[in-house]
Amino acid sequence: MKIIGLFLVKNEDIHIEWAIRNVIDFCDQIYICDNYSTDGTWEILKRLKGEFSKIEIHRVSQPKESHRFVENYAGTPTWVFAVDGDEVYDPQGLKEMRQRLLAGEYAQFFKLVGNTLHVDQIDHDSKTARGYLAPPAKNVTKLYNFNAVTLWRNPPYERMHGGEMVFREGYDAELRFLFDREYQWENSPFRCLHFCFVKRSSQEPEKELYARLIPDERVTTKSFWRSFLNRIRGHDPELENKVQSNWKMAQYAVGEKVERSIEDFLSADGG
Repeated sequence: MKIIGLFLVKNEDIHIEWAIRNVIDFCDQIYICDNYSTDGTWEILKRLKGEFSKIEIHRVSQPKESHRFVENYAGTPTWVFAVDGDEVYDPQGLKEMRQRLLAGEYAQFFKLVGNTLHVDQIDHDSKTARGYLAPPAKNVTKLYNFNAVTLWRNPPYERMHGGEMVFREGYDAELRFLFDREYQWENSPFRCLHFCFVKRSSQEPEKELYARLIPDERVTTKSFWRSFLNRIRGHDPELENKVQSNWKMAQYAVGEKVERSIEDFLSADGG
């Protein structure tokens, strides 16, 4: 049994090192795909690759290209853990999760869904974060049992988001274990701080409740104006920061805003 990490990042130089260090012990191998960052992300990735032999870094021109690094694990005893550059996991909880996975505790499931806090404020001095819990907000955790499928390829937008899938007998996409239904935030072994509403790159301006576009919003659009902006956005970083994800706002800024301790999340990077 192996646990493979797969990062997809673009302009994440504020949180990316924290995100990687918090999952480094959980994973046996980590592939990091950078969608041609223009801030300091690539330099951080090169430094971490030199520190950890289990890390591979690659540049991809399209987010969906990242899937090719894991598609050959289909049909093998492998869990694939997809992490974005704005997702920071509890490293202590992941120690417990690793033991459970290697012991085969969740082998009957296709996907494990953890607890998520969608963060719009973070205070390192008080070691707290404020934001929206899932549920009722949408979850973002992505931990998949690749032994449940014999084929998974050609996702339309990014890794492990649809595409061609063939399940083994006895498995299907609905076989999920929902940690966010079984555990409260405080005692869950699988929980994520999702920095979707805070500054992620040194190139971004300071904003309140700002949400970047998701990959399929960059590709598909319902209006000519948004389509026009998407076509030229890559040539104008200032313009990119002016286009906001309506999808994220509708899915993640849901429910009552809460404050939670993040002390357990700080241990892997020294705070």
